[in-house]
Amino acid sequence: MKKPIVPEVTLLLIEDSPDDAAIVRDILGESTRFNGTIEHCSRLSEGIARMAEGDIDVVLLDFSLPDSFGIDTFRLLHSAQPEIPVIVLTSLDDDELAIQAVSEGAQDYLVKKELEHRLLTRSIRYAIERNRAEQQLLHNAFHDTLTGLPNRALFGDRLDMALAGARRQPAGRFAVLFFDLDRFKNINDSLGHSVGDQLLVALARRLETIVRPGDSVARIGGDEFAILVNDMKDVSHAIQVAERILAGFEAPFTIEANEVFISASIGIAVHDINTTDPDAMLRDADIAMYRAKAAGKGRYEIFDPQMHASAVALLRIETDLRRAVDRQEFVMHYQPIVTLKDRKIKGFEGLVRWQHPKKGLIAPANFITVAEETGLIIPLGWWVMEQSCRQIREWQLRFPMNPSIFISVNISGRLFVDNNVVEGILDILGRTGLPPESLRLEVTENVILEHSEAVMTKMRQLRAMGVQLSIDDFGTGYSSLSYLQRFQYDTLKIDRSFISGPETGADSQAIVETILSLASTLGIGVIAEGIETAEQMIKLRDLDCPQGQGFWFARPLNPVMVEELLGGDDTTRISARMVTN
Repeated sequence: MKKPIVPEVTLLLIEDSPDDAAIVRDILGESTRFNGTIEHCSRLSEGIARMAEGDIDVVLLDFSLPDSFGIDTFRLLHSAQPEIPVIVLTSLDDDELAIQAVSEGAQDYLVKKELEHRLLTRSIRYAIERNRAEQQLLHNAFHDTLTGLPNRALFGDRLDMALAGARRQPAGRFAVLFFDLDRFKNINDSLGHSVGDQLLVALARRLETIVRPGDSVARIGGDEFAILVNDMKDVSHAIQVAERILAGFEAPFTIEANEVFISASIGIAVHDINTTDPDAMLRDADIAMYRAKAAGKGRYEIFDPQMHASAVALLRIETDLRRAVDRQEFVMHYQPIVTLKDRKIKGFEGLVRWQHPKKGLIAPANFITVAEETGLIIPLGWWVMEQSCRQIREWQLRFPMNPSIFISVNISGRLFVDNNVVEGILDILGRTGLPPESLRLEVTENVILEHSEAVMTKMRQLRAMGVQLSIDDFGTGYSSLSYLQRFQYDTLKIDRSFISGPETGADSQAIVETILSLASTLGIGVIAEGIETAEQMIKLRDLDCPQGQGFWFARPLNPVMVEELLGGDDTTRISARMVTN
C-alpha cells in the first residue's frame, strides 16, 4: 500500500452543487494518497464562519456560490483567513481568471472537468506544504531567529495598531518600554558569544513570564528589547512592569555552569493625544533609556519632552564639533600649578576651549563627553597635545627665568590605548623641541583599570623616554594601592571634590592626609586641584601638600595673560594681586 502523500488533514469544501461535492468526495476516496477529513459548506458565509472556528488545513473553493461569484469569492474568503491555503475549484476554464486568482494568493486553480485523483491530491499536498513554507518565511520575517520573540518590524506593526486604537478611543492609553542590558559586552568578551546568545534566550523566556498576557515583548536588536504595555489606566502600570523587569533580573541566570548576573536600563514613553508617530514613540523611549543608563544603570526613567530637546541639542553639538575639528576652532588656556609654600610657578595644565563661531567660548564640560562618544577626542587630543607642547617650549625659551616649567596634559583613554600613542608623542616632542621631562600626562584611574596590561606597557615606554605620568582625580575611583606600586606614577592629583566640594568636612581632610602620607612614603609628588579659598590653601600647606592649582591662584589663562604673568616683576611666583583675581 502506498504511503499517503497528503498527511492527515481537515479539508473544507465550499461547493453549492451536491453532485460536484459528491464527485470530489469520490475522487479523494478513491485515492490511496489522501488521508483526511472532508467538511462541506454550500455557501461562502458558512465557509468563512467554519474557518473562523479553526482546525481547517486547506480549502477547496468553488467560484459560483449562492452568495458570491467570481474572483470576489476568493477575495472575501482570503481576507477573512489569509493564513489558510485555498485551492480554487471551478467550472470556469478561464486562463486570465486563473492567473488573477493565483496572483492574489490562491495556491492553485483547478477546472472541474479536468479533475482526477492524482491531480487533486498533488494540488492539496503542494498547497499545504507551500503555505507552511510561506507561513514560516512570514514568521521569520517578523520574529527574531535567536529568541523567537517578535522583532522590530512586528513590534512596529503592533505599535501602529495601538496608535490606531487610541485614535478611535482617545481614553485608551499605552506605553512603550525600551531597555538594553548593562555591561552585556563584558559577558560576550569574557564568556564568549555563545554564552551571550544563550543568556539572551533565557532572558527572553523570563521576560515572557514577567509581562502581562495582553502586552507585547520584542527583541529590537542586539541586547535591546521593547515592551508594549496595553490598556493602561495611568503611567503607574508601565512603572509596575519596569519594576517587575528590574526585580526579575535580580536572580542570576545559569549558562553553561556560569552564574551570570545582569541588569537593565529602561526608558518609558507614555502615549498621549499628541502621539501619532510610532517611530517617534520608540525613539522617545530610547532617549529615556539612555538617561537611565547615564543616571547609574539598573533603573528606569520616564520620557519627558525636555529629554528630546536635550538629545537634539546634543546632536547639534556633535555636528558643530565635527566641523570644529576640521576647522580647528579651538584655543588653549593654561592654569598655573604652583608650590604652596612660596607660590612659585612650576608648570601649567593645558585646558582646551572651543571658540564657537556663534556661541562664543565653550567650556570643555559641554563638549568633551560628545567628543569621547564620537571618537573626535582622538584628533582633538592630538591637537591639544601638540599645541600645549609647542606653547610651553616657546615660553621656556622666551622666559629663561622659568626654564624648567612643565606642561600637564589630560590624555583620553581612547587616545592612550591607541597602538601608535607612544610614537605619536615622541614625534610631537621631536617637532616641538620640548624635553620629554617637561611633559606630564594626566590619566584617570578608570582608564588604567579598564586597560591595565596595554596601559602598563605604554607607561613604561613613556617613562623610559622621560615623560612624567600623573594619575588624575585620585581618590574618586578604585585607588588601588597595588596599582600605585605597579604603575609607578610621578604625581597624584587630589580630586577637587576633596578640596572644594560641597561635603569637604573631617572625612575629606582625613582622606587628603592619607593620600599625602601614602604619596610621601612611595616617593610620589602631589598636586591638589580646585583650591578656591585662602583657608583651603593654608590647610593644604600646613599638611605639607607640595603643589596645587585652582581659582584662588588663577583661573585658566589665555596665552597673552600667561605671558604677562611670566614677564612680570617676579617671574617665578604668583603675585598677591594675581591671587585675589
